[in-house]
Amino acid sequence: MSFFWSTQELASETPLPASTDRKSAIALLHEHATVQNLQPLVTDSKPIPVPSPNEPVVTEATSACPEGSTVDYRAVTIAVPFGPFGSTSITSKSAYMDADDGVIATFQAPMGVSGRLRYRVVATDDGKGLILREEAKITGVSVMMPFILGTEKENHAKHRMSIAKELERRAGVGGKVSGT
Repeated sequence: MSFFWSTQELASETPLPASTDRKSAIALLHEHATVQNLQPLVTDSKPIPVPSPNEPVVTEATSACPEGSTVDYRAVTIAVPFGPFGSTSITSKSAYMDADDGVIATFQAPMGVSGRLRYRVVATDDGKGLILREEAKITGVSVMMPFILGTEKENHAKHRMSIAKELERRAGVGGKVSGT
C-alpha cells in the first residue's frame, strides 16, 4: 500500500434475540436482497450480470468464495450522508456468498473504496445465546478513511440491529424462530 491508501480492519458484535436459533439467523443472512435492504443507507439493491473477471469485486469474491457456494453479484445504491449538506447517492458493485456460519460480501465502490465483510452467527461465551459478528476489511484513500470508518461503524451497527429486529419480527411475540 502506498502513502495515499489505507486498509483498516474492524470487528463488531450485536446480540441476537433469545428467540433466535442459529439455523434461522444463518438462513436470514443467506437472503442477500433482504439483508442488503435492511441497511439504513441502502436506497436500491438489484442483481447484475457477473462483472469483468479483472474487476476487484470479482477477484476478491473469487478468493473469498467458500467451496460449493455461488456468487450473487448486485448493484447497491446508498445515500451517503454529508451532515448539514444533505447526502449523495453512490452505487457500488457487490458480491455475496453464503458460508456455513453466515455470509461473506465483497464490494467495489467509487473512488477506489473496496472491501470484504463477513457476518457470522456465533455463540456467546457462556453458550446460552447468539451474537451476530461482523468482520470488515476496508481499503480506501487515506484522507477519506476517517469518514468511511465512521460511517461504517455507525450504519453497520444500525444494520446489525435491523437484522436482529427482523429475526425477532419473524419469531413473533413469544415465538421461537426456526429455520426452514
